[in-house]
Parts: sequence; structure tokens; C-alpha cells
Amino acid sequence: MADRSNGYAPGRARRERLLDAAIAAFGQSGFHTATLTDIARACGISRPGLLHHFDSKEALLTAVLERRDQIDAEIFITAIDRSSSPLQAIVDIATANSKTTGLTELFAVLSAEATNPQHPAHDYFVALYTRLRTDLAAALEAMRAAGELPADQSPTELANELIALKDGFALQSLLQPTAVQPATALAAAIKRLTGVTVTAAP
Repeated sequence: MADRSNGYAPGRARRERLLDAAIAAFGQSGFHTATLTDIARACGISRPGLLHHFDSKEALLTAVLERRDQIDAEIFITAIDRSSSPLQAIVDIATANSKTTGLTELFAVLSAEATNPQHPAHDYFVALYTRLRTDLAAALEAMRAAGELPADQSPTELANELIALKDGFALQSLLQPTAVQPATALAAAIKRLTGVTVTAAP
């Protein structure tokens, strides 16, 4: 699955437009329903023009997921800079994700599709959730060791619950944007689960 984008500025700019169009298409229609022709048309180019940059639909999907990872990494770094607490960081991430509806919708649709082992993003999401659970549990264990969490709190179980809550609130917000504020709801849940107070930035 090769990315054929060249290094020249016009080629890079077109590649970014194609990624934006693919994020919208995959998020709205899913990987299997969205077509390369529709994505190319949204950017004002032909399907062969798109294939000049990405030689297959799977290659385009890989690039989209890499773009999402890059954005998430930037969000996480910003969150950690604001607070060394992983509990505050996960709320900050929920706040940032609520402002990037296209990527949040993409994640919701593709993660549901990828429960099928034959889906091209299946291994990506398995690895992603494995890493998230492991990393968050380790950070929570450090909090517990420092006396910042109750001694009887299981970092592994709490990590699983927080990830489920974050993604679940995001999904509810996509369905009913005015009914659920993901970061606010997550902050309240963290307070109930751990007794730790975190804040949801506007």
C-alpha cells in the first residue's frame, strides 16, 4: 500500500486535500461505501489523479489513520503540558476531539467497521486500544503509587472504564450534539470513580 505523493509543494498540498476529503468520506459513509471516485471529485481531480498520490483505497486509509495518529499525538502532548495528571489529560483530549468532529466521526465509523477481522483497519484498532489501555494503566499505577488514587483502585480496570467512557460520550455527542458534552461528562465520571477533581476546558 504505497503513498506516491511527491515532495513538491503542489503535490503535498493536493495530498492534504485528498486526506481531508477521505476523512469526510470515510467518516460519513464508511470505508467500504466511500469511493475513490467520490473522494477525487471532491478535490476536483480524476480517480487516476488520486491514484497518482495513493495507489489504492487501502493506502489512502492508511494515510488517513496516520494523520489521525499525528493529530492525537499533538493533542496528547498539549494535554500533558497543561497537566501532568493522566486524568486531566484524558479530559483535555476529549475536549480537543469534540472540536474536530470529522475525525471523531471517522473514528466512530471505522472502529465499528473494524470489528470485522477482514477489515483493513482491524489490526490498527486492535493495536491502538491495546496501547491505550497499557499506557493509561501504567500512568494510573504511577498515580496510585504516589498516593493520588485510592489504594484499592485497579489501574487496569479504571483505564478500561475511562477509555470506554471517553469513546462512548463522543459517540453520544455525534448522535445528539446538544445532549452530551463529552469532556464535561467525562470529568464528572472521573470525580465519581476516583474522587479526583479535573476540569473540562470550554
